[in-house]
Amino acid sequence: MNIALQEWELIPAALSISADDSVTFNISNPGRFGHALEVRGNGTLGHFATICGDSTTTMTVSFEFSGTYRIL
Repeated sequence: MNIALQEWELIPAALSISADDSVTFNISNPGRFGHALEVRGNGTLGHFATICGDSTTTMTVSFEFSGTYRIL
């Protein structure tokens, strides 16, 4: 799943993920400043990636339960 972190914006703004899915986020930050991406909620605790400006990285998260998750 592709995620772009830009100054004051997360693209896409909403995601649909089912219970028992394991998702690899392909994270890009085309901006100048470093950003962090955190996924938490409903049994998923603080998966966290920090990415410098003009960089890319990946982060894999397993979603054990259905429900609402915060992607910050």
